[in-house]
Amino acid sequence: MVMERMLQGQSVQKGGVVGVNPSAKLVPIKICISNTNENSSAELMAEGILHAKKNKIPVCNMSYDKPDSNVFRDAVKKYGQNGGILIVSAGNEGECIDDMPAYKSLAELDNVIIVTASDDNDDNSSWNYGKLVHVAAPGRGIWSTVPASINASGYKLGDGSSMAAPHVTGVVSLMKGINPDMTPYEMKQVIINCSDAVPQLQGQVSSSGRLNAKRSLGTYLRVTPNANETMAAAIKRCLGSRSASDIKMMGLTGSNRMADGSSSRDSASAVLPNLQYADVSNYKNDLKKYSFYGCKNLTTVVLPEDGVKLPAYCFMNCTKLSAVHRMNNDSRKMNEADLSGLAGRSTGGFAVQTQCFWGCTGLKAVRMPNSKDLRFSNNVFDGCTNLDTVYIDTQTPVTGEADLTGITELPPCMFRGTGVQVCPLYIRMEAKREKEPLI
Repeated sequence: MVMERMLQGQSVQKGGVVGVNPSAKLVPIKICISNTNENSSAELMAEGILHAKKNKIPVCNMSYDKPDSNVFRDAVKKYGQNGGILIVSAGNEGECIDDMPAYKSLAELDNVIIVTASDDNDDNSSWNYGKLVHVAAPGRGIWSTVPASINASGYKLGDGSSMAAPHVTGVVSLMKGINPDMTPYEMKQVIINCSDAVPQLQGQVSSSGRLNAKRSLGTYLRVTPNANETMAAAIKRCLGSRSASDIKMMGLTGSNRMADGSSSRDSASAVLPNLQYADVSNYKNDLKKYSFYGCKNLTTVVLPEDGVKLPAYCFMNCTKLSAVHRMNNDSRKMNEADLSGLAGRSTGGFAVQTQCFWGCTGLKAVRMPNSKDLRFSNNVFDGCTNLDTVYIDTQTPVTGEADLTGITELPPCMFRGTGVQVCPLYIRMEAKREKEPLI
């Protein structure tokens, strides 16, 4: 079954077991021709995932052999585009999965979480591990439901990643219940970033962490601005009585036009001192000045897929910002700002305004759109001391080079204080204030 029987949703019945989310509704999806494990295929598994998509089942748990199949991977990706998230067990052979093609193809998807097991001492030496594993969860001595043919009582103690993955599934289902608009990628990042880092899991899973349900449920804030609110005002209103210091992740949604900020007091940093992750991909309007100015702990931002315009001072002095991703882009990279979804000049105004990324020392590379229609304002990357590569989305990055062949208007001081040494230019570029340096 693509849905593991033990989905951590069982209520206590006759002395049985209660799971992470007792009120969850369970939907078994059969992917075997008979009742044996040997009679499935990538196509049947894909049909199971697409059945979940069709019936708007938001969370799937899979403890089964994962096929190295484009058919299956494409089904999982479509499921994610419809808001579904798949929790996958890592296996129980005590092997590294990093070179296993089936896991490689799944791990890079935004809507897949790969889970290994650990015991009460945080040891996972009996189970699979690797950089492709996202998190560990309890997986030894788990009291779980089983068919009566295995145990007449319907319950049995179990070990393994098939016991661990449903713990994550249960927490994700609770997150979805609290915040129905959370994207699969947001939920995945919450699970990873809110895990408890323990020494025993260092090098065993990419997060070095064990699932922490309480932290995962308490650190996310959905922000829907009212018209003409600054970012800080919108966050304060949506925060209500919750502790601001607990919030590490936020998602911006809605379409109301916000007001420009005038200083750091209008930034998210004025309200959320520990903000690490901001997903603005579901916000249907443009960000405003000072939105995330000075967010010292902000590491990751997710932008819309296209039509992006970034205002002045938006991420200025976000010194830990190391990943600016684009929604629905499978080729995410650390220490890179993916700006390949920027709006073109024909939409009016600048794609990126003055000092937007000033002082973002965590960035090493910038990915530009494959376009000849971009306008940048001045000093956009000024002071990004570790930035040394700017490249077009379809081209190969060259360290020390900023490929500006897509920019039709040359701004001053764009790369001042960076590691950029060479700037190929578009031959028809319009030079502005050409007495001032570009780098």
